[in-house]
Amino acid sequence: MEEEVEREAVEEFISRDVILSCLMKYTGKEITEISPLNEVVIEPATRRIEGSTSSVYRFKIGFRAEGKAMVQTKSFMIKRLPQSEVRQQIVQTGGLFRREVFFFDKVVPYMKTIGGRRMAPPVPDGYYAVSDNQENLIVMEDPFDVGYRSPQAPMNDSYLLEHCLLVMRRLGQLHGFSYGAERTMTKKSKGWLGMEPSLEKDLLFYETVEGDERQPSHAYGMLLGSIDVALDLAGDISERAAAAAAAGELAGILEGAWSTVCQLVSVNPKASNVLCHGDCWINNVLFRYDKSGGEERLVDAKFMDFQLSRYGHPCLDIVYFLYLSTNRAIRKKHINEIMLAYYNSLVDTLSFLGKGSPPITLAELRHDLLFKYKAFGIIMAFMLKPVLSLDPEFVSEHAPQNGEEEGEEPAKGSNYHRIMECYENNPAYKKGLVEVLEEAFELLIPIGSQ
Repeated sequence: MEEEVEREAVEEFISRDVILSCLMKYTGKEITEISPLNEVVIEPATRRIEGSTSSVYRFKIGFRAEGKAMVQTKSFMIKRLPQSEVRQQIVQTGGLFRREVFFFDKVVPYMKTIGGRRMAPPVPDGYYAVSDNQENLIVMEDPFDVGYRSPQAPMNDSYLLEHCLLVMRRLGQLHGFSYGAERTMTKKSKGWLGMEPSLEKDLLFYETVEGDERQPSHAYGMLLGSIDVALDLAGDISERAAAAAAAGELAGILEGAWSTVCQLVSVNPKASNVLCHGDCWINNVLFRYDKSGGEERLVDAKFMDFQLSRYGHPCLDIVYFLYLSTNRAIRKKHINEIMLAYYNSLVDTLSFLGKGSPPITLAELRHDLLFKYKAFGIIMAFMLKPVLSLDPEFVSEHAPQNGEEEGEEPAKGSNYHRIMECYENNPAYKKGLVEVLEEAFELLIPIGSQ
């Protein structure tokens, strides 16, 4: 976690004018007084909200609104580009920060307009979002200040299922707002794609050809890193994988997963496309709990981090969450309950907003998930879960310190030794990694390869 920012540096993060603008948007009134900025403490958000693609901070400020005698306080969360110059370049070149600015600057206000005071989308309120040559800054509601937090770990299957079902209900709500908002747009406007043409191209998963302006995706390195691990563990996991490895075919087979993913995320004009979260896993969701009855009860959830939002099939978000945030036993036993939680929420949200019915039936959703987009979830787990499942303390102890490797891109397979060490020494991690590799091998390796 980054060190607390010194008080005299607050104005380097956010100006007085921006703070006033955010407070006016929050209160709907003129602001007559705010705390001196040299008294404002700004601090990093928790590790689970920070990422390699942004720096996230929180601050609370006192203010007095026009017509109000009492001083009030408001807590904000701000996002900026990551401190590392290498990561800044990746984020800027890839358009990740601009995509989240689009979400808070255009999408959230549009959703809130159609919801009015009756229903709000399950995301933080946004107060300021800019990405240009002078400034890259997002200011939003601070969910921690109103009782939201990450779930307690470790999570047993019952606790995890409860959270999964709530996430599916909120995801159905988020997608319902997306469908509903797009239905208010004219055909001439071309919906979300007309509002933000860059949505036609995925920010991470794409194939480059000669003459392509885009550089090869950095996400491809994640796939190669997972292949390094899979090649070394194939013999422990699967006879089919061991045979493919012995024949020298396994690496090529696994690399073919990249084309599959790129095809699945590409926009199909005939599909029931929706504005997807894009990085929908449990670390990008904050939950609120009620303790009034003595026992803690899960009551709400909000999605965070929209830098990878994409326009595509709703199953992309569903399987991404299921394969990165749950386990095989839960998916096998509760898949019908999970899909029903999502779909009923989608139906209810569109009905409540007065925007008709879903463009996809429950039967179609089930078919698309099980026979097409399930592959996306399995491959995402293969690429990402070995690193995402590393113990945060282990990652922190082994991560480069600020300033190390400055100006250099992380080497391919840089997490390999961390993964193998956890595999050898952490039974729970080993069990999860074996499950991920088993499903990937079952999907990707032809049956005749053993």
